Formats: sequence, structure tokens, C-alpha cells
Amino acid sequence: MSYFSETLAEEVRMSLTAGGLSALADSRVSFVSRSDVAKAATAALTSEGHEGAIYQLTGSDVLRSETVCRLIEQLVQRPFVLNVMPAEGLRAGLIKAGLPEVIIDAVISMKARQARGAYDLVSGDIERLTGCAPCSLAEILASTAGGLRQS
Repeated sequence: MSYFSETLAEEVRMSLTAGGLSALADSRVSFVSRSDVAKAATAALTSEGHEGAIYQLTGSDVLRSETVCRLIEQLVQRPFVLNVMPAEGLRAGLIKAGLPEVIIDAVISMKARQARGAYDLVSGDIERLTGCAPCSLAEILASTAGGLRQS
């Protein structure tokens, strides 16, 4: 399973004031763009030979959360850190931010799955289906860097 690069970009926008991302661990995560998933789905649905096939649409590499923060730091041109904390601390911060309980539960669940390694898969299926390597997280974040720096 991969995490959408665009979702991380939104998470970064919301975290710029705090100067970092919150996490339960320095997780290993594969990031994939929505566009690459759409291209792979289109290829599978419009060409022959995919009947019964199961694909894992993932990014092309796995990055540690600390590495992601260094990448973001370069793009926004200011310090950006990884804030590792227990789930209770993350929950308290999200409550303080005024998020609804259903959203808080979803964020905690996703962060826990990342910490357990559920997002560290690289399959190569997007490239096999489309003939092109998926966009890297750096490419997706760079395409939104102007918006990130302005936040």
C-alpha cells in the first residue's frame, strides 16, 4: 500500500506553522500520485490481459519520515522536523486543533499503520501497466512548492 503524495502535500500545508510533521514513528512509506494511479487504472481497463489480475499501485521507492522532512525543508526553505509522539499526544493535539472525532480516529489509524510498515510496499505495477515510472514524492511536492512556501 502507498500513501497519496497529494495527501502528504496537504498535510504539509497544515503543518507549516508548527514547523513539522507529527508521527508515531520514523515510518517507511511509499508515496504515489493520484495521477499515476489513474493512468495505471486506465491502462488496465482499456487493454487486454488484465482479467482477474490484482495490482498494487505503489510509488517507486520507500522513504523514511525523516527523509521526507528533509525534502520538505529544502522546498520550503526553512526548518521542518519530524515530531514523533505517542498516539495519545497526537490525539490531544488534534482535539486541540478542533478536528472532529471521526477525523482524529482516521488520522491516528493511518499513522499507526504507517508505523507498523503497512505503507512500505513497492510493486512496480504502475510502470508495468503504463510503461512509465511513477512520479516521485519530490516531483509532486516540487509542483506544489510555491503553494507550500506561501502558507
